[in-house]
Amino acid sequence: VGVDTLFLSTVAGCDSLVITTTTLAPMSQTFLNKTTCDPALAGTDTLHMSNHFGCDSLVVTQTSYKGVDFEASVSNLPCFGENGGIIQLDTLLSSFLPVKFSLANYPDQVYNGAPLLWEDLAAGSYALVATNAEGCTVSKTLAIAEGDALQMDFGQTSVRLHWGDSVWV
Repeated sequence: VGVDTLFLSTVAGCDSLVITTTTLAPMSQTFLNKTTCDPALAGTDTLHMSNHFGCDSLVVTQTSYKGVDFEASVSNLPCFGENGGIIQLDTLLSSFLPVKFSLANYPDQVYNGAPLLWEDLAAGSYALVATNAEGCTVSKTLAIAEGDALQMDFGQTSVRLHWGDSVWV
């Protein structure tokens, strides 16, 4: 950057004066904002570029996390073979409402601040899927355990019952 002066002279006596003025081209800066559903991709990324003419540019990309997460608890079956299991939403982490929750074979529920419950569930594994207003989804598998089967031990004495007999235990 600046002015350079060069005096040239040839053997034949020709003289030349070369004056060069060098200026710095302004740097281009671009700031971009984008969103992601993956927390590992959130953060700031900076890219500095220059071409063979010396023009520089800087691109700064800020990626914001717009995802969703939740915690849910289960209540196992109190009795063997019944449908009395419960899944309850305990905690929701999302800045973007509403959040829709889906559980297979049950109507979707939308979180509005009140606790969400899925009741009368049989024993088994359930995938609870949450989708926020940004379209980000997360799925968690929850297991409801079967209740213990009722077992009776009458000792070594055999008991023979016939249809219609009554027994006190």
